[in-house]
Parts: sequence; structure tokens; C-alpha cells
Amino acid sequence: GLAELERIDTWNLPNRKRNCRIIIEAIKDLPQVKYVPIDTEERKNGWYVLAFSLDPDYFGMTCDIEQFVAACAAEGAPCWKVFWPQCHTERAYKEHNAFGKSGFPFKSKEYTNPESVDYSKVEVPNAVWHQRHTFTCFAFPTYTEEDSQQIGNALAKVIKAYSK
Repeated sequence: GLAELERIDTWNLPNRKRNCRIIIEAIKDLPQVKYVPIDTEERKNGWYVLAFSLDPDYFGMTCDIEQFVAACAAEGAPCWKVFWPQCHTERAYKEHNAFGKSGFPFKSKEYTNPESVDYSKVEVPNAVWHQRHTFTCFAFPTYTEEDSQQIGNALAKVIKAYSK
């Protein structure tokens, strides 16, 4: 909560950064890993989660992303598929029902053009690609360096095991 903000720069964030760097270091040079989390002067990472994308051309996945994250979990790596599903496929968007019976914002005459909320024709190929090839991993500040190394090793093991 708010009390944690008092120590975010002295405990929480430094531990997250350390843990994330250990995990990233364990898999970043594997040719199967296409994208790793970004942290630059221009794009500061908050390190809440790490998102990695696997290269399907090299990786030749012999599993889907659900099987991949299940195998990582079985090896002790706390990870999951992407957190950000294609929101336009969610029930609220399909049925235009977000805030009770008003239909707001989908049926708002003040803010919405009806054509702009017709999600049936939306195509988002980049989102589809990431949904199929991206997983997120956690590096909580309570993890030790050893915990983080074990997570990185588990991810590397599973990536290699499912490679052609």
C-alpha cells in the first residue's frame, strides 16, 4: 500500500531490478528469445513483470504458449501468458455492456460514433502474434538472487527442451 511507497526506491525497486537482470541474463542470449524487457534512459522499466517473446522461426515451438508456461511452472518458474488479451474480444466489448444499463461508453451520443465501437472487424495481427509467442515472468522483490537464478535456469531449460 501507501507505506510501501516510502521504501520503493530503497528496497522494492532495487530488488526487482536485481532479480529481473538475473532472469534476463539467463535467457537473453538464447536464439529462441526474440524480445526481452526494455530498460533505457528513455524507457524506464518499472519491473512489475518481465515480458519475453519467443522467436517462432527459430524456436519452432513444439508446444503452444499454454503448454510452455505450464512446463515453466512445473520447473518452478512463476510465469504466465500475456496479461493483455485482445480486449475487443472480451464480453463487455462484444455486447457493448460495460457500465450497467446505460450502454456507456459504447452507446454514448456525446463520445462515441457507432462505427468506432464495431469490434467485429478489428484485426490486430501484432497482438495476435504476441498472444501466441509472449510469456510474462515475475521477479518479486522478496526473491533472493538464488531464487532468481533458479527461475532463469528453469526458463532456459524449458526453452531448450521445446526447441527443434
